[in-house]
Amino acid sequence: MAGEEKKNKKTPPEGKKFVMNGARIKCDLCSKPEGKLRVTSNNLKLQDMLWANINDTNGAQNLVFDGVCNHSKYGDKKPPCKSVIQLKGWDKPASITVQDAPAIVMESRNYCVPHSNQKIEITDSGQTATESEIEENDEHKVVSVGGPSQVPFNSSGEYKVTGYNVDEGEVDKTSIKWAFRVDGKIWHLKSTGDNLRLKFNVENHIGKEVDVIPYIENPDGSVSVRTKIIDFPIFIDKYKLKGRQYKNDTFIIADDMCYGDGINLNTGHSIYSKERIENYGWMMRNTMNFSDERLWIAFENMIKDIFAWGELKGVALKMIAHFEGNTGTEFSNPILTKYAEEHPSTKRFCKEMEKLIVERLKKDNGVIGQIQHKFYNGNDGDRPRTYDMNYGHPRFKYNEDGWSGKKGLTILVNDTWAYEVSLTKFEEKGKNFKATYKVTLYDHFGLDEPDLEKKYYYMVGFRAWFVLQHLRNYKPFITKMEFEKTFNGFY
Repeated sequence: MAGEEKKNKKTPPEGKKFVMNGARIKCDLCSKPEGKLRVTSNNLKLQDMLWANINDTNGAQNLVFDGVCNHSKYGDKKPPCKSVIQLKGWDKPASITVQDAPAIVMESRNYCVPHSNQKIEITDSGQTATESEIEENDEHKVVSVGGPSQVPFNSSGEYKVTGYNVDEGEVDKTSIKWAFRVDGKIWHLKSTGDNLRLKFNVENHIGKEVDVIPYIENPDGSVSVRTKIIDFPIFIDKYKLKGRQYKNDTFIIADDMCYGDGINLNTGHSIYSKERIENYGWMMRNTMNFSDERLWIAFENMIKDIFAWGELKGVALKMIAHFEGNTGTEFSNPILTKYAEEHPSTKRFCKEMEKLIVERLKKDNGVIGQIQHKFYNGNDGDRPRTYDMNYGHPRFKYNEDGWSGKKGLTILVNDTWAYEVSLTKFEEKGKNFKATYKVTLYDHFGLDEPDLEKKYYYMVGFRAWFVLQHLRNYKPFITKMEFEKTFNGFY
């Protein structure tokens, strides 16, 4: 009978063998692809060998490779593997724990993050016998589960068991338990049943991947959903940099943000000499002789008498006072923001942003983290664009869209210099969603030479503004307008 019992004993697959110290590992990017696993996570032994668990994931310490890394990014200067290896973590561990961490089995894999997640596999368990194989049994098991690949921080993910190793009708759903694994540790939840709604509100989990695991008897890490916790805001679009212009492949101070005295031109912010400004003509030379007081009067009278009416006249006077205060700090005002937000150009822009969000969600199957600006900006990544897209940007030109420039937006903002659009809140049910996004518009309250090449040169108020900025050292500043909008959509 004993021989018959041994003959009928179930033999699990090779992939379920426990992994020991000295196990053979393989990385195809290494010039010497065969390496060894060194266990440092614990002191428990099986067959007189240390037993590996998922905490053996320090690249330089636990994975011993003697070659150099052949990743293409290193060119001819290939570094030793041990100096550049960085691991993502072991997947598909056993349900059995070794000193509070799941054991590694033959089918477990690791990945070298800096090198395109290059796979590192185990080719030999390091065991000297087969008695430690994990035996299969007839217990009911969860074999598949569904859930989101990404969930925003402070939001909930919905998870559902989708398969068992027996007919679903044979399973007592109340016996299904749940756990999650993060940073190599498993946390058991009180919730039971084949559905789980899990809220992710632990701040130090932001940016990390969490394995959500349903189980009946023991949590098997191979049956799980990996969910990344992402944080808001998520930048959708970035156009130019506030206060900067793109020149010779770098961002430098914008000309209309420069200021000076016309004499000291090596300050880093002064670009026009006194002689150059004098050459603009006799009217400019005459204005250059004004006192500061007379310049401010000319500037203020032009703004309030010609360019700004109603509520925006009060904003204009505050902006002039801010300019005269000479701090160079950003300026914001709720009335200015209201007029900018309500302008037809801004409304068109926001509709285009909403269309853009929906299009990206459709393309990326609702994975929020993939709709970011940096993934749609070619090789420039997270840098702002320096060119307009077909949807343009908010512009407040004189008498465009039926809005009179005399209301004040043209003189106070005119053509926005830069903007950012970011997703700040996202709720979804199925493929329906409710999204809140923030629009931040920037402009420069300052002049440069091209401004005087227009008809504005003939207005004493503009010449006074230019002289105050470029000959009397008054600092221009950035105007910021920021608001949020919410819309419903479907992808």
